[in-house]
Amino acid sequence: MANTQGIPMLEPNSKQLAKSKRHMNDKRKFQTLTIFCVLFLISMSFVQYGEFKFEYILKNGDEVILDYSFIEKHVPELTEDKIFENIEAYFSKTINSAIFQTLNDNNFTSRHIVSYIFEIHKRRGLGYLETDPVLITDPGYLDFCPTFDHGALFTEFYKRSFKIKALRDVMFSDALNFTKRLIEVSPKDFKDKIIKDLSTLIDFTVKLKNNPNLLKSEEYKQVSSNAAYLQGFIFRRLRNNDLSIDEVLSKLIHAKEVLSSTNSINEDTLVELNINSELIINFGVDGNFIIQSKKSQKQIKLLDDPKSIQYFEDENGHYYLVNFIASGLHSPQLYDASLNKIY
Repeated sequence: MANTQGIPMLEPNSKQLAKSKRHMNDKRKFQTLTIFCVLFLISMSFVQYGEFKFEYILKNGDEVILDYSFIEKHVPELTEDKIFENIEAYFSKTINSAIFQTLNDNNFTSRHIVSYIFEIHKRRGLGYLETDPVLITDPGYLDFCPTFDHGALFTEFYKRSFKIKALRDVMFSDALNFTKRLIEVSPKDFKDKIIKDLSTLIDFTVKLKNNPNLLKSEEYKQVSSNAAYLQGFIFRRLRNNDLSIDEVLSKLIHAKEVLSSTNSINEDTLVELNINSELIINFGVDGNFIIQSKKSQKQIKLLDDPKSIQYFEDENGHYYLVNFIASGLHSPQLYDASLNKIY
């Protein structure tokens, strides 16, 4: 790791790093945003994780870098998209659907729907490190749409497909099976996040079902637009496309049931650092860092982008200074080994 402050820094044990790199042959890769899972738009990530665990013994003044060079150092080639090179194999029902074939025209086929899933993933970076979409990619920017006019035609094609319940069922089935597979090869926190998101969407949809006037409310429309993208998407489909709220709710509930019973690999998070046998730092879903004291079992979540954690000691005890990337906005935070905040 580069040391820009003249502070001595330790590397993880070379044997551990070499072993982790070998395990990257079990590779990874990210996500899915299925056009029908665009109904509840869950973006997935894919990586064959495991044994990304490192131990640091810090001396007074040493630090461990926690910015994005941390990912490059500890998880090589995290951003590769190997699984999407074979994405069509996961959506064979969608591609081979006889009903879809009746909709194919000179411009687009069901394969373009699957390509759109990959484009959203690639352009929005959705996956393990980003499960909360803000927007999806406008078809005018797709590689297979050379102009915005072609993008408009593709929009009409997938909207026409989306109106047919039998096709929604096919796309949902492919999406759910793919999502199940992704959970099977991902850490536990990824599954937990997906289940939490589904629970939020179920609660939101139940609220709309029990209060049908909300769909007619301009005020609530604005609230939904400003809320999480997935909630706004459901609201717009119900309001603008007359989609059955019972269908939406049943699919969300079914997805939660299936994915809840799906086992993840036996890893809590993507990367685990053991610092001086006092602190455990987990780097996990959505790029979050969670620090836990082995002494007190207390946990803190670093909500802002951390830059490093630095170790200090004196006769009174051991201390850890968390520095942030945006140092002008976020002041450093000092904790003792039990994660009691000093300042």
